[in-house]
Amino acid sequence: MNIGIILPAEPKKQQQIKLPKFLRVFETLFLDPEPLEVQKIDIFQGLRLVVLGVPLINRDILTSEAKGKKLRHRIRRVFEVEKAWPLLEHPEIRGLLGLPDYRFDEVSENIIINRFLEILSLIRGVGDLSKKEITVTGEASYLEYAITNLITKVKTLNILLAQNSPVPYEAEQAFLETGIPVHITTDPDVLNRSAVWIRFPNDHASFDELPQKYNGIIIDLEAARVIDTKCKKIYRIVIEFSERIKNKIGSNILKGWKEGYLEGAVITVCSNLWDVSIQESSSRLGMLLSFKA
Repeated sequence: MNIGIILPAEPKKQQQIKLPKFLRVFETLFLDPEPLEVQKIDIFQGLRLVVLGVPLINRDILTSEAKGKKLRHRIRRVFEVEKAWPLLEHPEIRGLLGLPDYRFDEVSENIIINRFLEILSLIRGVGDLSKKEITVTGEASYLEYAITNLITKVKTLNILLAQNSPVPYEAEQAFLETGIPVHITTDPDVLNRSAVWIRFPNDHASFDELPQKYNGIIIDLEAARVIDTKCKKIYRIVIEFSERIKNKIGSNILKGWKEGYLEGAVITVCSNLWDVSIQESSSRLGMLLSFKA
């Protein structure tokens, strides 16, 4: 499986041919086109990046159909020969081929939610979860998921609901299976004794005011960030290639992309290639979760 990546490249200095003024409109017919630089990087078994450097002598080529038609044909031909798909355009030249706007950043959001236990373990100062009281908010399906994964790992698990919200089925089931009670409450004061508050997506809008009064660590999975209210610091949660894969790809290729975009593309392709979930694919690839200020 090959993924195509299109990057802007500096045009190489070539000997300039001085044409008579009346022939300059036909200059592209007399001069050889700038060569396209192709680099192949095997980043994992069965997965290769085909990186194409496109020298942009004149940036008008991005918006000019006439000037760009020949270049676009050459680019597509390269990837057809290499059997590369999907094709990803670097943000600086997005729109050159008129490719779809792939939403690979949503893959990162999915992984962050599904690997929330790993995020918990990476946060300094959280300490031993078995001695901690943790509060969770979010959509009903996420609450059930949280109960299943946290019930045997924490001292006390609080589920904070808005008024008249249904009680998650997993709360009673977890008690029957483990004997550990899940504290269901609509009282936001429960946060006063919670070291960590985990906010899954789509919790009630009324909870948005609570962080101003909370004194602890908030893991906001919908916004992909960790908020330390004591130190008044906010960290983005990002997913990154392992150091081994970063070294193979190189910083020149990695720079300039939206956080998690390239990683999301590779995870998605491998998920389809291996017929496994997005989460399993990210684990096999050794994707790292980290915090950035």
